[in-house]
Amino acid sequence: MGKETEKASPTSEKPVDRNKLRDSLVDKVKKKVASEKVDKSTKKKAGEVYYISKEEEPSQFSIQVAGEKYKGYWDSERKHLCWRIPEELASRFEQHHHVLMGRIIKADEV
Repeated sequence: MGKETEKASPTSEKPVDRNKLRDSLVDKVKKKVASEKVDKSTKKKAGEVYYISKEEEPSQFSIQVAGEKYKGYWDSERKHLCWRIPEELASRFEQHHHVLMGRIIKADEV
């Protein structure tokens, strides 16, 4: 019995990790949907920065920034939470654990 040689695949491209590809596509769709939900449910005001939960939330919660609580409000479908934060506190809000971990994202980034 001779030594078997591996045949080169017809395409010399690296195999695609389908899980990573699927996850990136799902993230893009979720961001687009989140952006649409913010646009439909609120009228933007000057001097405020908008944030939204990346995933659907089971319950409403508030986030405390610089000693003040900002209550998350539901989007029109009651799936995602949204926050309106004054521009001067946006950098402090972005230091919150939920923002750093990606649970809450800036609405302008989606």
